[in-house]
Amino acid sequence: MWLSNSVKEIVVYKSISTNIWSNLSFEDWILKNVDLSFRRILFLWRNTRTVVIGRHQNPWLEADVCAARRLGASVARRRSGGGTVYHDLGNLNCSVFTHRSDYDRRRNLQMVCDALNHRWRQLELTVNQHHDILCRGRWKVSGSSSKLTRDSSLHHFTLLLGVDQESLHTLLQPSAQLRFSRSSATPSRPSVVTNLSSLAREASSFEKVGGAIGERFYNEHRVTEGRKIVEVDPTQEKDFAGITEMKRDLENWNWVFGKTPKFSVSFQKSFIFGNVTFEAELIQGVINNCQLTVAPANSSHRVEHQQELENLLSKLRTCLTGVRYVRQDVEAAMSSMHHGRRCFNKPSPLESSDVDLNTRYVSEVGGPHSSPVPSNHLLRKNSKNSTHCQAVDAMDQTNSQSYQYLSDVCQWILHVLLGRA
Repeated sequence: MWLSNSVKEIVVYKSISTNIWSNLSFEDWILKNVDLSFRRILFLWRNTRTVVIGRHQNPWLEADVCAARRLGASVARRRSGGGTVYHDLGNLNCSVFTHRSDYDRRRNLQMVCDALNHRWRQLELTVNQHHDILCRGRWKVSGSSSKLTRDSSLHHFTLLLGVDQESLHTLLQPSAQLRFSRSSATPSRPSVVTNLSSLAREASSFEKVGGAIGERFYNEHRVTEGRKIVEVDPTQEKDFAGITEMKRDLENWNWVFGKTPKFSVSFQKSFIFGNVTFEAELIQGVINNCQLTVAPANSSHRVEHQQELENLLSKLRTCLTGVRYVRQDVEAAMSSMHHGRRCFNKPSPLESSDVDLNTRYVSEVGGPHSSPVPSNHLLRKNSKNSTHCQAVDAMDQTNSQSYQYLSDVCQWILHVLLGRA
């Protein structure tokens, strides 16, 4: 039940924006700027395709971040707790703002059930013990989360009207190639879901469902005049001073990914040269330390290949430490390695610009050159001893193979961690 204290204003807002960060920033703006002592607000909104995680969750554990990038879906972190949800234009979000003393999640959800059951009886909506809305006692159509301040409360929840369930199931699971351990993040609770439109075709309409809920909200407060659903544009700084900065904070990488609690991730792959394991500990979305180990596939591979590769992987591990777990940063770290561009361009191990490696080759075969040699062809041409030529050929083959192996490892890491499409 609503508290009986005098309420000066009851209002229903509907956002004309479908941007997740604009709508979340409008919630923040209300909590910060509106005195809810004598006001109650219902805010109706929806977004384009988005995965929304709770305040204390791990986006990589809750969602396939690579698939989200591939499908053009956003990943957002809200201020409230709770589990991860999927939004698209077939979803309706309701946000109820009250004074903290009037906070009641079950009452808010029951209001929605009453509104929609009255309009579409076949839905048979009920509220369970987890404060989810179930359809016919079986399918989940709504999940809740909340944020409380000293004087105010926000309770927001989803309603699945006609979302793309294929995208929902694809995105709301981590990449199958990743294994997680030692994560302190809050996990989501999987549920069997359905769309309201599967049982009532008209319930796919954002306008009709939102209108029914708004009407019920006014009815429960006995509002007889001014029962309008007021459209708002949360992108307008002139109407909501400071909201632009709030939006900027919410869409910042440091908030969306950098607020992730510490966790560890690992993955493995078999290559022709051996089995590679990558293990990393991440703190606030940054690779704190990582390990790259290789178990030889068989004994037929040359020892010098193995040693060269181990040295290169050690350099790669050093370069990745302290790097943000984001595509462009990992690529830049790989490219910053000594000869790191080979991870992507795969050139010959001897290039005219490769001063250090050329000099090393010259000294190891005992050549007379005092300046870098432009190619291994010149090394062979100028060497008078066939043994020297054989040594150059063998070293060329060893290093070329090692760099090829390193290239394969780098491409694999980028693909698994960051979805190299």
